[in-house]
Amino acid sequence: TNTAINQLPKDAQLVITQKKLTDRAIKQTPNAIHISVDNFLNSPRYEELLNNLKKDDQA
Repeated sequence: TNTAINQLPKDAQLVITQKKLTDRAIKQTPNAIHISVDNFLNSPRYEELLNNLKKDDQA
């Protein structure tokens, strides 16, 4: 779900933000896994995330 950082739910498990917004997101949701990207449309981090989720699903 796309939401403003100040409206992130406190129980969020995974937060993906632009690098310049990551510090704010961490303060809002310190217990979440945070992934920072430079470009939402073209980031290799998405492929990494998908691969990690697939591994966890198979475990």
